[in-house]
Amino acid sequence: MTSFFHQLNQVTESIGLPETYAWDITRLDPLEVEQALEKAIDIYHGDLLPDSYDDWILAHREQLRQRYLGALEQLMDLLVYYELHDDMESAIIR
Repeated sequence: MTSFFHQLNQVTESIGLPETYAWDITRLDPLEVEQALEKAIDIYHGDLLPDSYDDWILAHREQLRQRYLGALEQLMDLLVYYELHDDMESAIIR
């Protein structure tokens, strides 16, 4: 989990954004944003400890899932906004 947060922070910092920034895709280079979102999405490999139902893990699992879904949503928004139709199919498959 620490590795995931570290990698996610590196991705957002690489384009100069704090971890909690809500991206305004109209102000950034779309290619850089697309690459950063794809890196963040690729880091996620499913639920954290999916067979564990201990209280301490549930919040962490949900937080990671929500960050992943948020990145997917932002990627789709970016692709629609810039009409990058060729990239949409691969993003939808994820």
